[in-house]
Amino acid sequence: MSTFALSQSAAFQEAVDAVRSKRLSVRQAAKTYGCATTLYSHVRVVKHQQTGRPTTLSELEEKVVVRACIALGTFGYPATRDLVGCVLKQYLADVGCQSSFPSGEPSKKWWSAFFKRWPELTERKPQHLTIQRAKCCTPEVIDGFFTKLEEVLRDEGLLDLKYSDLAARLWNCDETGLSTSVTSTKVIVRRGDKHVVKVGSGSGRENITVLACGSAVGGKLPPCVVYKAKTADPAWMENGPIGTRYTSSDSGWMEEAQFTELFCSVFLPATESVRKSLPVILILDGHGSHISLKVVTCARENNTIIFCLPPHTTHILQPLDVSVFRTVKRAWSQILKIYKTETCQAVVTKKSFPSLLKKLWENSVFPEHLVSGFRATGIHPLNREVIAHGALNPSMPYTKCSYDRLTTATPITEKITSIFKEHFQAKLTKPASKSGRLQLNYYGESVTSEEAVHRLRERERQKKERKKKRRNAEVYLALPLSSSQENLCQGCGKDYENDTTDDQQCWIGYDKADCRRWYHYW
Repeated sequence: MSTFALSQSAAFQEAVDAVRSKRLSVRQAAKTYGCATTLYSHVRVVKHQQTGRPTTLSELEEKVVVRACIALGTFGYPATRDLVGCVLKQYLADVGCQSSFPSGEPSKKWWSAFFKRWPELTERKPQHLTIQRAKCCTPEVIDGFFTKLEEVLRDEGLLDLKYSDLAARLWNCDETGLSTSVTSTKVIVRRGDKHVVKVGSGSGRENITVLACGSAVGGKLPPCVVYKAKTADPAWMENGPIGTRYTSSDSGWMEEAQFTELFCSVFLPATESVRKSLPVILILDGHGSHISLKVVTCARENNTIIFCLPPHTTHILQPLDVSVFRTVKRAWSQILKIYKTETCQAVVTKKSFPSLLKKLWENSVFPEHLVSGFRATGIHPLNREVIAHGALNPSMPYTKCSYDRLTTATPITEKITSIFKEHFQAKLTKPASKSGRLQLNYYGESVTSEEAVHRLRERERQKKERKKKRRNAEVYLALPLSSSQENLCQGCGKDYENDTTDDQQCWIGYDKADCRRWYHYW
């Protein structure tokens, strides 16, 4: 019997257990079980001593750096070599060890040895996540979404349906942009060349919007293409996927008029046989182009419920974003590379786009991708536990302001921890850019068709009131002034001269020199 086979035998394992439990000595166990040649090497414990020169930082100091890097990565603000180098430079200067690193910061050799000492750390390229998405994807928001979805399914009598029957009534639609340029990849050139270029045609900045729609049972509707143009040329509609709808807009993105037409002429006819007895639920984001009074009214009349996702949560809760579009973008990149090679870098025009879209749609969008998307988001089967806690961790700094993973009770490493906290706090206080998109639902809120109708009508009423006030103000400014009206506020009617309160700073004069009107803006 070989040494390896002997070490895997049941008798050998019993001998090892007997020695480790101190029931037998090594000699007694070897004699009893007949395995003297290898038993000692398996039961002994070897403590390796660190070799070489001492490290720049102590083991305790490096442990704090490791904990801080892991915590920052969990919060969505992963540390870089520059950040860690800046922290260590400041820390070593505070403790009087500026000469620890000859260049002032850790070298490549130090980083290589550091990663070997701490194998739990590695370097990866992160995915971009906006601050709005990080703030909105809290456990409370996700839990509220599933609670409301479950209420809608229960109220409509859909929870008691069979798996496949309910899956046929759950739909999701969303747009994605397909670029006409190939993403840059590494090329093979001579070492030392500083000007490496790749000749290609076109500006490489055009995106064509494609609307996809699929169900939890794996059914998919033909895509809808939106070109950036005043009108869509018939030549741009040839050789595409069967049943594809083509339209155009000034911006090249889906707008209210285009989505309304596609919803009424594509989605409703395709789901007519399914929604005869029980309603169909269409899950989408609350972008202004998706929700209009006409769309919601048409949905109610055709036994369809529109369910809006909470804002900035589509990367977690939208099936198409989670499972389909990533595969589609990867396959589209390969199709473009093949096309550029076969046509000698020809431009992808609107006329050639439909044929490429047909290859993409038939070879990349499969029913199992749609089923997987609904399952991964927990929508079908309904399961809120499938959302990984790691996906919600970036919201922790904005909800709890907790630095527990950065803290330590060791006085020696208190300075390192405080420096990391300063950098982390600086990133949290950075203002987020405001989005110009019109949203129907508010932070952390899911909206159904009934609520959408009420809000859209309220929005229309407020819009009419604002127009009426502007017309009245224009008429008021055009009227001649009497001496008693010169000091009256055109908004609330207060008199500037007789105002005895201490809010004189709340009065402003009209912007024209020949006008003596006053306005009270409290």
